[in-house]
Amino acid sequence: VMCEAAQQIVQQIPEVKFLIPVSLLGYRSSIIAAVDKYQLPAQILDGQTLDAIAAADLAITKSGTVNLEIALLDIPQVVIYRIHPLTAWIGRRIGFKVPLMSPPNLVVNRKLVPELQQEEVTAPNITTEALKLLDNKAARQKISVGYQQMRSLLGNLS
Repeated sequence: VMCEAAQQIVQQIPEVKFLIPVSLLGYRSSIIAAVDKYQLPAQILDGQTLDAIAAADLAITKSGTVNLEIALLDIPQVVIYRIHPLTAWIGRRIGFKVPLMSPPNLVVNRKLVPELQQEEVTAPNITTEALKLLDNKAARQKISVGYQQMRSLLGNLS
């Protein structure tokens, strides 16, 4: 779904370039195959996650600690999270709800960065959120201000 979104972004912004950091080299060949299959203008970076993030105008990422790294580097991000549909169904049946799931949003206890969960994780939704951030300086600024608030809530990290 991320590759499909990347294709849609290329259609809107033909000059776009994607940086894909690979921290687990076992996934490298699968990532290269996906980039080739979807004909994406992408550069694969082995073990250079922070370099890729720092060079980015926007990150499209899964939920996890990387969201904090992205926030600390002041890069806008679209966060996605999808689990197996059966697991989601069971969770919903027992009343489990996850209103926020990315660490920056959890720290400030509000939706600071866009999150897409479960059925919301579609190529059109990812593309829409990504383009909103790429095209809207005010939206990026709002995220940057939120990141500053997040940093203050985390305290001194040194």
